[in-house]
Amino acid sequence: MTDEVQIMLYLCAIIALFSFAVLCWYLIFRLGSIVKDLTAGLKNTEAVLSAAFDQIKDLKHRSAPILANLEETSKHSISISAKIDKQLDHTDTVVSEVAGITTRVAAIERDLENRIIEPIKQIGAVVSGTSKAVQVFASVLTDNSKNGKAGRDG
Repeated sequence: MTDEVQIMLYLCAIIALFSFAVLCWYLIFRLGSIVKDLTAGLKNTEAVLSAAFDQIKDLKHRSAPILANLEETSKHSISISAKIDKQLDHTDTVVSEVAGITTRVAAIERDLENRIIEPIKQIGAVVSGTSKAVQVFASVLTDNSKNGKAGRDG
């Protein structure tokens, strides 16, 4: 039985070695496939990164004029804002001057009313009173002269 056991051991060893060889051959084949997949993935990644870099360069070239234009627009906007501020300050000054002139015109109007119109009204009242007095006097004279003629005639 020793020979049989030994033959079985040799047979097991041969099967184990054959299995190990098949496993090694499978791993080598599989690693080759993995290397091919990794190489294809790296090439794909390289293509994606290259496209991304190209897009970034294109964006950089396109953004430079846009940013320059934006800077110029900002300068113009600042200039326009400053001019608007100056115009508003000038407008405030003009409005203040007009308000002052309006106040002075109103004061002159009140002054004219107090100094000229009131005395004219008073003169008008005096002239009206005098006119009425002359009318009354004339009426009295007219009545007296009618009465006097009638008294002489009668």
